[in-house]
Amino acid sequence: MILYIKDKLAELAEEVCRRHKDAHIPPENIDMKEFDKKIKNRKYIGDRYFGSLSSPPCTENVIWNILEKEFYAKYLLD
Repeated sequence: MILYIKDKLAELAEEVCRRHKDAHIPPENIDMKEFDKKIKNRKYIGDRYFGSLSSPPCTENVIWNILEKEFYAKYLLD
C-alpha cells in the first residue's frame, strides 16, 4: 500500500510540474535593476534582508525582498 501511495504521489508531482513548466523564468532573464525601479515606484517593498537561497546550492549573499503586495516577474520581461 505504501509503495502504491508513493507512486501516486510521484505521478501527481510530475503532473503538477508539467503543468507549471511554462511558469519558470530563468533568473538570468530578470533585470534586477529594473525590478528595483518598478517596486520603488509602486511602493511594494516591505522589507529587505541579506541571506542565502533556501534550496540547493544554498548560495549565500542573496538579497531577499519582502513585498507588501504581489508582484509578478512577467512585468520585468516587457
